[in-house]
Amino acid sequence: EDGSVDGRRAAHDAIDGVIAAWTATRTKDDAAAALQGAGVAAGPVKRARELPTDPQYGASGFFQQVRPDAPILGDVA
Repeated sequence: EDGSVDGRRAAHDAIDGVIAAWTATRTKDDAAAALQGAGVAAGPVKRARELPTDPQYGASGFFQQVRPDAPILGDVA
């Protein structure tokens, strides 16, 4: 195709097929790393249960341990 929006729309199914085949052979982390290595802004989509063990969240201190008796929790019934 010619690289235009209309060209990409016309090739939608073919493009999706290539992307599906490429991603089927990689984990989401591997795919993100490969894309980043090629200069594409990309990152894996994480499930909520994966976030506490994600190195980026850990390094940023995003998650904090809260004591059960912490006053910020207020009354829990």
